[in-house]
Amino acid sequence: MSDRDNISKEDSNSARDFADLRRAVIATFSSSLARSVARVLLIIFVVDLYGIGSFGYLGEVAATVELLAALACLGLPKTIMAYFDRDKDSPENSANLVANALGLTMLIGASLSLFMLLLWPILFPIKANIPAYAALAIFIISITEMMLTLTRSRRIIKWESIVKGLVKPWGFFILAMGGYFFIVQRYDSEPMMVLIAAYFLSLIISALFAGAGMMQIMRDGQISLGKVSIKAMGKLAKESAPIAIVDAGSFAFRRLDIIILGIMTGSSVTGIYYLGQQLATVVEKMRHLFEPMAAPILAQTQSTKTIGEYLQKTCRWVFAASLGSAICFALYAQPLMALFDVYFAAALIFMSILLWGEIADGSSGLIELPIIFRNPLIASRNVVIALCIEALSVAIGAYHFGILGAAAGFSIGMMALCALRLYSARKLYDMHIVDSSYLKPIGAAIVSIIITLLIRDYLLLIPYIGLLIGIIICGGIFLIAIKFMGVSMKISDNS
Repeated sequence: MSDRDNISKEDSNSARDFADLRRAVIATFSSSLARSVARVLLIIFVVDLYGIGSFGYLGEVAATVELLAALACLGLPKTIMAYFDRDKDSPENSANLVANALGLTMLIGASLSLFMLLLWPILFPIKANIPAYAALAIFIISITEMMLTLTRSRRIIKWESIVKGLVKPWGFFILAMGGYFFIVQRYDSEPMMVLIAAYFLSLIISALFAGAGMMQIMRDGQISLGKVSIKAMGKLAKESAPIAIVDAGSFAFRRLDIIILGIMTGSSVTGIYYLGQQLATVVEKMRHLFEPMAAPILAQTQSTKTIGEYLQKTCRWVFAASLGSAICFALYAQPLMALFDVYFAAALIFMSILLWGEIADGSSGLIELPIIFRNPLIASRNVVIALCIEALSVAIGAYHFGILGAAAGFSIGMMALCALRLYSARKLYDMHIVDSSYLKPIGAAIVSIIITLLIRDYLLLIPYIGLLIGIIICGGIFLIAIKFMGVSMKISDNS
């Protein structure tokens, strides 16, 4: 094949990849928006009706089961993309891969659930009234994630958007509200038990929808179920073990701080921190707009030069988008938290520290994908180092400074991870991701901050409406500023 044919093929693949990426970003953004609305409503009503203490315990339970569920998946949500590409010429091997991935996840998920059932009385005090069956959520979450991963591996994002954007968050919200008004109020039931039951039922419903999605692609012949083999599962587990650390680590970064803070303080303090963390997820999700489709694209692309160019564009986009949304939330942090009946004088400082960590992680997160596919031990090493730094920083910070110290510890861990990712990409693949173009979004952010601070207090004189208008104006100023500075927010192969 001639060089011209090779270039033409690369251009065609690049155009297809970015078309798939745009489609995935739109679907994931819609899903994230729906999830964010449900999450905000849930926080408002749970804090008001169930209490900030119950919200804090919910955060601790969710942190525990979701972290262990990520470990149960053994890194397969990331690595399976590369395994499918490796077995693309053998339908039988691909089918066996599906069966063994599901079998391995179910086995580890069930084992961890049983283990946590035994430890539950030790981890959570009896007075909290948190039912032990919540430990079974580990199995349900892990198998749901695996089924969604299999549908996503075919570049089908619809079912992930439905489950994570609609079914799980809105199901939890509706069940929590129904449980309070129809069970807690009528029968004087224990609120915490009803709240956990609503959470657990929403996970079961999510699993059913994820299963329906997988069944559909199986009926369409896009994927098939092969034979389960103990030997093959063992080989798969050994091969994916380093990535299990990376995958579990991505959950641990936002769970470890809650667990450590919960040990050192009470559930009410943890509830305030968990509230701030939930608001910060809007910034965190910027990276995840790209990751569901970026994973199969990067797994199937062989040229490190092409990957480097791709990452330069997407990481810069994520950085700009994360920075813009972060300043909106940080500058209006105090009135935002007041919406949930939480009045925290240092809210601006707290959210600024927390969001800086989210920006550092989000804008470098996609760099991790090619390292995972090519040098998994390096990726896992980076995560372990960053986790150790975060754990130590959060423990010291929370002990001396409480919530602000825990937030600072989280951000220190995220900045360390960002530095390790950039260093690894440069050393392993000669990829230079960050350049002077990052100064433009920073300049736009400075302009937005100055103007917003000048008008913020006047806008907040108008309850609720002023807050909404202020956030919109802040975001609008940022978008105008980066446009003026020549930063393109389009997602295309030539942007």
